[in-house]
Amino acid sequence: MTPGCHFGTGRLWSLALLFVAFAPVVHAQSAACRAALAEAESLYRDGNFDDVERRLDPCLARADVPTPAYRLLALTLVRQQRLAEAQDVVVRMLSADPAYTPDDVQDPPVYVSLVRLVARQLVAMPPEPQRRAAVVVRPLPPRPAAVLPEAARRPASRSYRVRPLVAREVPSAGRTFRRPGAITVEAAAGTESYDGERRRVGDGLAGGFVTNGGLSASVGLSVQAVQWLSVGLTASTLRLPGLVRDGLTDFESGYLTDPNGTLGFPVTTYATLDPATTSRRVTSATLALRADLTPGRRVSPYVRAGVRSTARRVNDRLRLGIGADGALGVEAVATPRLAVFGETTATLVSDGALDAAVYRRNGDLLLGARLGLRVRITDSQ
Repeated sequence: MTPGCHFGTGRLWSLALLFVAFAPVVHAQSAACRAALAEAESLYRDGNFDDVERRLDPCLARADVPTPAYRLLALTLVRQQRLAEAQDVVVRMLSADPAYTPDDVQDPPVYVSLVRLVARQLVAMPPEPQRRAAVVVRPLPPRPAAVLPEAARRPASRSYRVRPLVAREVPSAGRTFRRPGAITVEAAAGTESYDGERRRVGDGLAGGFVTNGGLSASVGLSVQAVQWLSVGLTASTLRLPGLVRDGLTDFESGYLTDPNGTLGFPVTTYATLDPATTSRRVTSATLALRADLTPGRRVSPYVRAGVRSTARRVNDRLRLGIGADGALGVEAVATPRLAVFGETTATLVSDGALDAAVYRRNGDLLLGARLGLRVRITDSQ
């Protein structure tokens, strides 16, 4: 065996050992990149743009960054209106994959315009000169230095600058949360009261509400019909306090029997409530429309109007009521899927629905306040 053949065989064995050693590493890097890319796409769809770039690190750290990783990073930067950084990412993506083209239907218009602009400018750039292999030549006798032409003295490569784009409107979290067709569930807790039969004589209107106050809870489902209007159905429950001084006479227990204590409202007859057969719980259902005053912003005041039905067992008899319901509230969007809200409510139900009144023409007025959360359960467009 000649020395040259021995040297060539040794190099081949070394290259084979290097390939066997690094093949599992390359495979592990590819698997980590695929997993990171899938999770980053999920974060992007949920609107968690701050976490996308950090999750793409296993792909961006590779020598051969895949085109989907470049694309997802550029889309994230565009959504955050960081256009200068997005341009740099697009330049690197097109340099690695010159044949890439954006999707006019799926991709945002700002991203499509950015890719096409960078692609046109890269085509207009002169190619970088290829490096020549170093060769060994015999020295030549010195010759007089010749003056190079102006074109030859110019640098082989030159820098370029991508012209900045005019940022188009990126959908805000408020607009995404309240987009048409979005389905939202909500849960809330608060307090509610009414100035009914159990108001003490002489306490006045405010004192009656304090005496009859209780805790309330509700759950609901709503559908965004248009950007500023939604329709929803809410089920709620109210637990009233115990009867005032049960077992005493009507006047001493606080049952309203004196017409002079009605603040001018006409009153005829009130019946005594039996605590053994009278439920302290009032259940109700409300169908209402909600109008957002600034639907495109994170914080939006709103008004709600609808119809509410109530049910309560009084003296072993189920009493049903129906009446107008309204609310004034404020909704603050925390993420494209989550919002918090607070509102004050008012409901005027039919007479005798919540107590044992035989006849009143002014109805039963319920006033309340509640705080809650709304969660959008449909995906973004």
